[in-house]
Parts: sequence; C-alpha cells; structure tokens
Amino acid sequence: MRLFILAILSVLILSCDTTNPDPISNNIQLAVIDAGVREVYLNIKIDSNLKGSTINLERDGKIIMRYIQTSTDTSIADTGLVENSTYSYQAKILHSADFIDFSNKAEAKTLSPSSQEFIWETFLFGERSSAFYDVAIIDENNIWCVGRIYFRDSTGQIDDKFYNLARWNGTEWRFDRIYYYENGKEYLNDYNSIFAFSKDEIVIGGLVRWKNNRFESVPIDIEFNSRAYEIWGVSSEDYYIIGLEGNIAHYSNGNWNKIEPGYNWDFYDIHGYINPLSSKLEILCPLTDFQDYSNSTILKITDGDNVENINPTISRLIGSAWTNSGFPIYTSGDGLFTNKSGKWEEIKMPVNYVTTRIKGNGLNDIMVCGGFGFIAHFNGLKWKIFDNVYNAIYTSVNIKKNVAAFVGWRNNKAVITIGKR
Repeated sequence: MRLFILAILSVLILSCDTTNPDPISNNIQLAVIDAGVREVYLNIKIDSNLKGSTINLERDGKIIMRYIQTSTDTSIADTGLVENSTYSYQAKILHSADFIDFSNKAEAKTLSPSSQEFIWETFLFGERSSAFYDVAIIDENNIWCVGRIYFRDSTGQIDDKFYNLARWNGTEWRFDRIYYYENGKEYLNDYNSIFAFSKDEIVIGGLVRWKNNRFESVPIDIEFNSRAYEIWGVSSEDYYIIGLEGNIAHYSNGNWNKIEPGYNWDFYDIHGYINPLSSKLEILCPLTDFQDYSNSTILKITDGDNVENINPTISRLIGSAWTNSGFPIYTSGDGLFTNKSGKWEEIKMPVNYVTTRIKGNGLNDIMVCGGFGFIAHFNGLKWKIFDNVYNAIYTSVNIKKNVAAFVGWRNNKAVITIGKR
C-alpha cells in the first residue's frame, strides 16, 4: 500500500543540525520520483517491521515534515519551491532521542517553466467524411498523421479509395495508401493510431510498421475484436495496442499475447514510462464504462503483462492519462484531473469541454485537446487555453520538444494544427 503526503513548506519549518556525517541505514530509503517547476516528488520506503515509526524529512539540512509512516511505501509532494533550483533531501526514523536511522541523501532540481509562445498553422484536407485520428512527430520536418482522407479523381468525382497516411516533410504534405496484407489478401484500413519510435521505426494501427525503409505487415494471430485505438511501446518489436471491449495485446519479438484486464469496457489511450524506483517499465491504460462513467478507472500493466487497478477517485469519464515517471498522473476526459497532491483533484478550466487526449514532454510541458477547438498547455506554473487557433474536433495530440500537433476533423475535412515555439 502506498501513502501520499503533501508537504507545504510554508506551514512547517523546523531547524536541524546536520553538520556531522550520518551513518546510512538499510531500514529507510529515500528516492526522487520527479520534479516540476515548484514541486519535488519523493518516495520513502521503510522496513515492514517499522511501520508506525515517526519520520523526519529534511531539505537542505532543515526539517520540513514530521509524520507517522503507516505504510512501508510513502510518496511525498514537496511544494512551494523555487524554479530551476537544486535541493538535497534526507529522511530519518526517530526511534528515540538517541537512536536514529538515517536514509541516503538524494538531490533534485526543479524545472523552469516552458514557453507558451506558439506560432500556429492549420491544414485542412479531403472531402466527404475525411478525418485524422492520430499523429506522430519525429521532428518538426517529419510529421505523420493517420486517418481517412478522400480526394476527387481526375473526373471530379470523389474517389472511394481513400488515403490513410499523410506525411509532412517541412515543405509539403504527401498522401499515401498503406495496405495491410494477410493470407494473400489486401486491406485498406483507416487507422486510428500511430506511434513513432524513430524516423526508421513507426507502427501504424498495430498491424503495419515502417522499418528498413519500407512498410511491412504485422499479422495478428490472436483474437482482438477491435481497432487499435492507441499504441505504446519501446520498439517496433515490443509494443502494446488497446481497443474497445477490454482488448489489450502485447507484441514482442514476433509474437502476440492477449492481456486479460478483467473488464469489457473501452480503452482509448495507453502510456508507458520507466518507474525510477524500480527502473522497470509500467504502462497506464485508462478504461471507460460508457454505461456508467463513474466506473471509469486506470489500469497499470507491470512486469510485462500483469494488470492492477489504480482506482482513481474521479467517478467521471477518463479517456486519456499521462505521467512522466509514475507520480503525479494527469487525466483527461470529462474534466482534467491530477493526483499531484496525493489525492485526485479536478483542474478547473474556464470552459467545460470534453477533452480527448493529454500528452507531455515533462511536468513543465503538457498539452491537452478536445472538442470545439480546445487546446490547452501547462508550463509547470499555469494553464493557458489557446481559444483562437482553429475550431475543430481534435481527437489526438502529440508534443515533442518545441513542436505540438493536434489532429481531428471539421465539416468533412481532415484537420491538423501544428504549433511551434
């Protein structure tokens, strides 16, 4: 069980003399999870026999918190800090006045706020029911979008054979039809997902990948009764796909494995990260029950294919989730939420639109999108809504370094809006 504690430093500042070197104990370990602009996120682990002990947490040699640790594993948000500053932390177990266990020391540096000065450009393509569903940024001159784009043929009629891939080379857009081949048959699909590992490794819809400078099919030999609505992985030989009705699958070294989540609700997003405490890969999968949004939750995949329920206390639609290192987590859907204080709280916005996807470069650089042209950015200090960009239904966002791309549709046109700073 993990306990979360919020340390508001203006409330409790005690002095402590730490001029002498302290012996390090194995009974208590301190680790930095992540850092924002004015926050540092820490984890304190103690031996299971010492639950109920009094803990002092020190920053730069001064006590900032004293509490009773009832769990072996406690996460703490240290707030009210100065941006772009380095802090040193140490925790101590107070057995008695003369008997103290000292943790290791750990340093963390807060971030600077990211720029919110974007220059925007919007492109519209297609006829009939054209739409983009997902986008991948390799760099500012190499952006890929997937979806369904209809153009008129040489006779002026709308061609029923749509394009499912658009690629930006920094100067112009190129459109392609990417086919999936299985059992000697050819399929033209309007894919909902794309994930780029590098310019040489890109997976589309879980079924096609760009590798060795060509497209190749990845046949799926398990039961997966859904489109792949999102992809996340570490390479084109090791990735996950999610879909409707509880469908999750893991592709690894040429083999597919179906993951049973224990629910038949719908997945629309997946996001992975390396847990700094274990150095292991963990994956978040928000899960939506469209019959009762209050059931919506987030599943976490660990150790390859093990599934556990995070059980966020949101009771609203959760369509997307993002984290940099596991804590804090941000969600979008029916409202924006985060657990940065140790409990789930809504991030109040001046408008109440359903948000479809949230992604980030770090805790000081987060983008979210949704309907009615909703685009918002968090720079680590404040949220900014860009309400005069382009009024489309945005289904997905990707942000990489100083480039953000949003895709969707409006009035039968496929839409991509690109922001650069």
